[in-house]
Amino acid sequence: MKKLLLILMLTIYFVFFTQRIEAQNELWDRIFVFPENYRIYTLSFSDSLNGWAGGETIGPVGGVILNTKDGGQTWSEQFVYPEYSWFNNIDFVDSLNGWAAGLHCLFKTSNGGKEWIRVADSLFDFDIYMGLSDLQSVSFADTAFGIITGTESTIAITLDGGNTWNCATINPENVFIDTVYYGVVLSAGKACVTGRGGVAVSADSGKTWHITHNEDRSYIKCSFIENGYGWVLSRDGQIQKTRDYGESWIFCKQIFEDGVDYAVDISFLDSLTGWVIANNGEIWETNDGGYNWLSSTISQDTALAVITSATNNATFVLNKANSLYKYKRFSAITEFFKKLPDCYKLCHNYPNPFNSSTNIKYSIPTKSPVKIQVIDVNGNLLETLVDRSHEPGNYQITWDASRFSSGIYFYRIQAGDFIEARKCLLIK
Repeated sequence: MKKLLLILMLTIYFVFFTQRIEAQNELWDRIFVFPENYRIYTLSFSDSLNGWAGGETIGPVGGVILNTKDGGQTWSEQFVYPEYSWFNNIDFVDSLNGWAAGLHCLFKTSNGGKEWIRVADSLFDFDIYMGLSDLQSVSFADTAFGIITGTESTIAITLDGGNTWNCATINPENVFIDTVYYGVVLSAGKACVTGRGGVAVSADSGKTWHITHNEDRSYIKCSFIENGYGWVLSRDGQIQKTRDYGESWIFCKQIFEDGVDYAVDISFLDSLTGWVIANNGEIWETNDGGYNWLSSTISQDTALAVITSATNNATFVLNKANSLYKYKRFSAITEFFKKLPDCYKLCHNYPNPFNSSTNIKYSIPTKSPVKIQVIDVNGNLLETLVDRSHEPGNYQITWDASRFSSGIYFYRIQAGDFIEARKCLLIK
């Protein structure tokens, strides 16, 4: 009897485990494995095809940048920095203009990485030292407005594409943030940084900073999308959410409770869909803006290293065994994004009517400034969903209407001289 019970338990475990692995393979597809002589610490994609990976080489040690032009299927070595250094973060604002930050170095390119030019150390004058520390992050909103962050709570902001830098140490209101792990510039002079001790924001291009969340945790990363929506992640798995560019924060979830596992990175694709990756190989996914999360394991017993989302619904994750995975959930709408459009178009939202959230697709045939706004029946502007320049392509956004009451609303696009509006119905 005991033997039969043991066999039954093993059978149930095998079936469950097999189903779990199959489910994971349905969501994430391993598309590439980087050679063992690379250690990859950062990924950046300007779109679903063009991407860059940064880190270091092993024997001899030096910083390295690799490039893909086919969505991560193949990679080629693009740049090697032959010094004792490595790249912690790469950020591209489009397919040509990008930045790479690492140990005591900052590089920029204006031709997609064909040439990487080092930014002179003499441009950086902090109160405690000259030059650059171990830079943890770099972020640019466009080709002019950018930020770098590093150890010793240092940050530097440029408004002219890196020709000059305003250097500072984050110590606002006598509340000290130790080691700024990550910084991001948003729009209209807004910026946000995270570190051990809290989150600080600036609304005047980094001239002044103030703490908007203060807690004895290591806040390692923040992820922002359009219209001021953002999330911040602590190493112990706490997630906070903002709807006003980081001025105020709402508690969403505490993922880890055991004090053993820890979070590594966070990335949101839109106002509802996001991921958190962990050191134990788990990846957590939310589809309601960060309040509820489901976990799966895509690399058993192998820590995950970095996750990044690009435009056109492409999300990539890398583990510390150098395996690169791509999210597969969006295969149903792949065809919409493959073909470049020949005209401007604003599609009907789906679903409609809807409860809490709906998806909006639109097409841009030429590079254009694009603005998408939500208006009520009285013509009052309620929310700006998109306000930035777009390369030619097909796009999709999600309108999170959870804070609005039931009724009829209009969403309107303005792209160059093209203006169109459509009606949608929110029912709660």
